[in-house]
Amino acid sequence: MEQCIEKLHEKGKIIAINSEVISKMEKENVSGDNKESKITEKRSYAQVLNKSKEMIMIKPINEEQRNEVTRKDIKKQIDPSKLAIGVNNIKNIRNGGVMISCADSNSKGLIKHKIQEVLSEKYNVEEVTEKNPRVIIEGVEEDFVNLQEEEIVASISEQNGITFGSIKVVTKYIKKDRKNIGSIVLETDSDSYKEIIKRDKLKMGWRICNVHDHVNVKRCFKCAGFNHIAKECTNKKVCFNCAEEHSDREKCSSINLKCANCIRAVEKFNIRVDVYHRATDINCPCYRKEIERKSNRINYNL
Repeated sequence: MEQCIEKLHEKGKIIAINSEVISKMEKENVSGDNKESKITEKRSYAQVLNKSKEMIMIKPINEEQRNEVTRKDIKKQIDPSKLAIGVNNIKNIRNGGVMISCADSNSKGLIKHKIQEVLSEKYNVEEVTEKNPRVIIEGVEEDFVNLQEEEIVASISEQNGITFGSIKVVTKYIKKDRKNIGSIVLETDSDSYKEIIKRDKLKMGWRICNVHDHVNVKRCFKCAGFNHIAKECTNKKVCFNCAEEHSDREKCSSINLKCANCIRAVEKFNIRVDVYHRATDINCPCYRKEIERKSNRINYNL
């Protein structure tokens, strides 16, 4: 197993997330979701390992309350040393709330109980529900993509010698730019995920295909943001290349690349961050933040 981790760590490109952006953007999500635009995040095994699994969200009933007040109330009522609990970190979330990453399930339970006991009149407490991990298999022949879900799962299991626990086909599609070649996204239990991802490649019919961890981020086609769809977007339409407000983005000839999401973050949080890239750049700090947010809610159980 250690050899697999080392192998995947070497092959994976670990992209650093701007710490200043993360700490200041936790208060509020600066962007939104659109079914029309999907981005697949490929990450190394080492990146997947680096996450906390036990988290709770504490939200003030008064949504106008500042995050600093929430933190102060919690720290006043909870002494980690007296409760003998472990806390990895506390992050600000929207509407004055905080997310606490706990060292173990016992610590999470004790914090939740204490908050409900002494602060229930001011705060709601929610455990973060983790989702099952996903993988994307790329370079799959069209005939294989067109199989029924049961046939796809059975074929992968038999051809690769993998016994799956929980598994389902989330989506499958043929790429427009590669005739007769497509991709399949699977959602699995954590044990099946580990068995798949450590292999790096899977036998798929008459091809051997690359397989990666898959974190899906949807993007609004109107404003380039995350976590809302275009038909509900109240922002102005912007160009994904230059961040200007013009609709003919496909014919944009500007040589000055700018990201609308990072510009919003600079204006809103008064931070220093590189804005000179396309909104679709995979190294965009806002995009990296969204990836971190989503991956922290996935049950890799590693």
